[in-house]
Amino acid sequence: MTDVDLASGYVGQYRSISEGMAILRAEGVRDLASLVLRHFEEIPPLKAGAGDLALVVGAGGADALGVVQGPSIFVLQSHGLGRVSLEEGMRGFRV
Repeated sequence: MTDVDLASGYVGQYRSISEGMAILRAEGVRDLASLVLRHFEEIPPLKAGAGDLALVVGAGGADALGVVQGPSIFVLQSHGLGRVSLEEGMRGFRV
């Protein structure tokens, strides 16, 4: 949707989430939301439309990022792709 590969500089640079986060922290990224804010405008979650992003509470209380589609947010869960209500979005980001 953006025609920009935001991950191109990181491909092949890490093999685990902790290694990837170490690279991002060295660049000044403190959490998932601050990474997303580098690239997208923050909006109220309930104003997010199809294809926008939303931050939700994931498994174990960790932040998770999902894609908005109508009244739902599609997000990766332990069992695969899951769906939560748009009302569960803590923060929204316009793509």
